[in-house]
Amino acid sequence: MNDIQAATILYVDDETTALKYFQRAIGALAPVLTAASVEEGKRVLDAHCDTIAVLVSDQRMPGAHGNELLAYARVRHPHIVRILTTAYSELDQTVEAVNQGQIHRYIQKPWEIAALRMELKQALDLARLRHDHDQLLREKLLIRQKQLVATRIGVVCSICAAIGGAAPAPLTAYLGAALGAGLCSPEPDWLLMDYSDLISAEAFRSAAFAAAVREQHATLERRYPGPEAGQAVGG
Repeated sequence: MNDIQAATILYVDDETTALKYFQRAIGALAPVLTAASVEEGKRVLDAHCDTIAVLVSDQRMPGAHGNELLAYARVRHPHIVRILTTAYSELDQTVEAVNQGQIHRYIQKPWEIAALRMELKQALDLARLRHDHDQLLREKLLIRQKQLVATRIGVVCSICAAIGGAAPAPLTAYLGAALGAGLCSPEPDWLLMDYSDLISAEAFRSAAFAAAVREQHATLERRYPGPEAGQAVGG
């Protein structure tokens, strides 16, 4: 979520009466979006994933069931707190969803409104905590990413110096400007990768660059004798 203050609850149920009842009961707590099927729920999730903090889904609906929607949300939008609401007769499917990590908790039907509001308030609080944690982690990892890029720029200069005797002026000017401007790789999706993934990716980048420089230098060595090959690499 880009703006946690705009946190929204999505409720999915094929019963129109249940959708209206949920909106009236919970609307004062947070804005409520609704969908009448799993497929519609997926479309709403994808369209409003930046503001949806909590997903509540009924289990038994025509076609796909609620636990399938929650599994979809877990993969595509893992920051969203997922809740399944179901009747006691469907408890086996609910337990399976809990065991598979698809949901945060379940709420049994029929609802007791005060308890429902309390559960959803706690879910919104959890979403806020996740948002704050993810934001802090993202800021720290971006700092580390910039440090890695700065290190790689130093490696580039060292490689060119080793090949040509000194880092060529055009390359030095370019790398200096890039470093001064805070140039870095595109921001990673920190929901899908962590710091060890970033380290690995940057290591592969550096290795690929070094291999490309070696290959180019070997080509130029065959074309130019002596130090001219190293100068041509950086020029």
